[in-house]
Amino acid sequence: MTSPLNILMIEDNPDDQQFFRDLFSESSLGQFNLHLTDRLKDGKEYLRKHAIDVLLLDLSLPDSFELEGFIEIKEEFPHLPVIILTGMSDFKMAVKAIQFGAQDYLEKWRYDDYLMAKSIRYALERQKLLLEREKVSNQLMNSLKMLDVVNVELKELNEQLEEKVRKRTNDLLKEKQKVEKQHQLITESLQYASTIQHAILPHQQVIMRNIPESFILFKPKDIVSGDFYWAAKTNGKIIIAAVDCTGHGVPGAMLSMLGYTQLNQIVRENGITNPPDILTRLHDNMQNLLNQKFMHSGSSDGMDISLCCIDQKENRVSYAGAMRPLFRYRNGELSIFSGNRMPIGGKYRNGTQYFQGDEFLYERGDTIYLFTDGYIDQFGGNEGKKFKSRNFKTLLKTIHQLPAEQQLEALEKQFNTWKGNEEQVDDILVIGLRM
Repeated sequence: MTSPLNILMIEDNPDDQQFFRDLFSESSLGQFNLHLTDRLKDGKEYLRKHAIDVLLLDLSLPDSFELEGFIEIKEEFPHLPVIILTGMSDFKMAVKAIQFGAQDYLEKWRYDDYLMAKSIRYALERQKLLLEREKVSNQLMNSLKMLDVVNVELKELNEQLEEKVRKRTNDLLKEKQKVEKQHQLITESLQYASTIQHAILPHQQVIMRNIPESFILFKPKDIVSGDFYWAAKTNGKIIIAAVDCTGHGVPGAMLSMLGYTQLNQIVRENGITNPPDILTRLHDNMQNLLNQKFMHSGSSDGMDISLCCIDQKENRVSYAGAMRPLFRYRNGELSIFSGNRMPIGGKYRNGTQYFQGDEFLYERGDTIYLFTDGYIDQFGGNEGKKFKSRNFKTLLKTIHQLPAEQQLEALEKQFNTWKGNEEQVDDILVIGLRM
């Protein structure tokens, strides 16, 4: 029985690491053992101590830039097959990497377990052919007595090898073109879905007509979003919500459509304005829709939500939350309303779940924030760590007395500065209301 091949991947992004773990757990990749490091330095040390058949190398590492790390690897391990992984769509970079000796160049998320296995086998075969050519060439060059015969055989062998390389390269390019075409079709469909999703979201003017000093920071991670904001005015009260559905991208967006529809039905059609009652009804409806009320049935999907009802006649704010808080800043002092430690929807729980609420009288100049966890969980900074709640509170304390437009600009600037070259890890939603 053939032993599994050892594959080393140098990748610093935790999401990408998990993606490849999942990918290599597929049955068609079961003949490979995947080993992971997150720094070039650690990867080189691992290669010195272990026998590795193929290296998967990310171009964007904290301790290397573009092809620098690849060149270092090739200098120290010239016979190691290397497949370049990158999120950049740069064909020139692909050509350059192959010219420097890479066996292949793959864009992340544009292949499946079949293509990955094919690429690894191709890298091994190509490296094997190249090593065979080198070996044969050295032997033939040392055989001076058979120089004429050697030259003919070497030429024929080179032609055969080049033909194999050309054929395999053409096959790979065709596969890439096929995947790129499929990706284009998927992207176009997602862009259309994004247009629909944005069309049904309430325009910011719905909130600004009633609370002029307000803003919404909304940055989906993917083309479509699992976070969404919602607002309505009924019975003289303004209801506003920041919602974070399970996941992001297409799964999150599908769940967000259900949540958006249910909020409209509960508030607009049924006239319910008390936040705890809204969340209790929403939780019950989502469990029914997702078949979650019976043990061992249905999905575990759900949503976290921060929802408030503003009564401008009584200067009163009523609030209820499911895993998401409401922040109020008054004269530089922060008050946190934590809500309930259970989500909307989710796996079976015995009996109806009732949500508790809070309320307070607001004063002129109070600033209220509703938000999902994407901003706080973003990796970045000098050490690649999460932004965290502590930094978020400090930032809001610094900006809460500014006009809404300037608060929005400050939040966007800080987010982009912190994120730097890191990938956005989740959908971002922050709603600010200056009373």
